[in-house]
Amino acid sequence: MMQIQDSNPLELAVGQKRPRNIISLTPLIDVVFILLIFFMLASSFMDWRAIPLDTSKPPATVSTATPKETWTLRIDATSTSLNGEVLELDELLQRLAQQQAIDTQLTLRIQPVGDTPLQPVVTVLDKLNAGGFTRLNFVRDVEWVAKPR
Repeated sequence: MMQIQDSNPLELAVGQKRPRNIISLTPLIDVVFILLIFFMLASSFMDWRAIPLDTSKPPATVSTATPKETWTLRIDATSTSLNGEVLELDELLQRLAQQQAIDTQLTLRIQPVGDTPLQPVVTVLDKLNAGGFTRLNFVRDVEWVAKPR
């Protein structure tokens, strides 16, 4: 006599290992490329925050006016100094505002010292711009020697 088995043929016997499903990476790679294309198309490569610099040369005419006092702002990674005097940024802005009230044509020479990172320089430029100081000249630190690579 034949016996009918009631069990499901797909059920595993005790002790048998279940076959592993292979996970394909192709859909994941497709999603990554779709996201990459989306962000490339959605991003903007415009200069949304630029620092205006006037790099034009002064006119060739010789001025007969008396030379103005030179104000040099040296920016280091940790400090700023105005004409050799180390000042906090707020104190510096107050002093420059007082001088600008006296001399409306005040031109400030900005001199980053040696290997100063860019962020402190940009921070000072942002504060100067917010304070209304627009006549700025950049001066190279002649004492700095580039390290050989």
